[in-house]
Amino acid sequence: MITLGIIGVVAALTMPSLIGNYKKQQSVEQVKKAYSVLAQAFNHAVAEYGDSSEWDTVTPSNVYSYFDTYWKPYIQAPNRCYTYKECGYNVLTPFFRSNKTKDGYNISPNAGGKDSRVMFYLNDGTFVMIIVGSGYSADDRRILVDLNGPKLPNRFGNDVFFFLRVNGKGIVPYGYDQTEAAINADCSLRGNGYMCAAKLMQSGWKMENDYPF
Repeated sequence: MITLGIIGVVAALTMPSLIGNYKKQQSVEQVKKAYSVLAQAFNHAVAEYGDSSEWDTVTPSNVYSYFDTYWKPYIQAPNRCYTYKECGYNVLTPFFRSNKTKDGYNISPNAGGKDSRVMFYLNDGTFVMIIVGSGYSADDRRILVDLNGPKLPNRFGNDVFFFLRVNGKGIVPYGYDQTEAAINADCSLRGNGYMCAAKLMQSGWKMENDYPF
């Protein structure tokens, strides 16, 4: 009985850590997969249409034709959605930063002619939002990836990540061109978490001890 009690105590102490590590590894593998899908699709389009700097200029008025031409043929069966409710979210701005403050990025195809997005789900349930323009930039080239869609925590660095479309380079983690110190500061419990995909890649696709998961 004493032995069984000791085993039970040890199990109670170690199980949360094991579960946490499993969730971390699961998130890393899924974000790697999403990155691979997006990068391959972009590279296929480059092979057919030339460098992305030569593609048709994408604006709020032609964002869907841009997606249908350069993305849709190379992504297996994306499930398109057009509003935050249709995409399964309960609110227009569902995302949180690593520091737990509310983020302003919204799930809307067009807001006041400034915010332009193409939104869809990959076959494994990963939500993807290709951003064309936003209040942050008239030429916002970010791609938001939410690994589990509307399910919580909807937090950058945990289940939400940013990538970037860059002419001549393809799809890269947001912050790829920043210093290691800048990436670490952003991907922290005090930062936004926007550069956490860059931190993961920088660490060899591992969540180190200082990772804000």
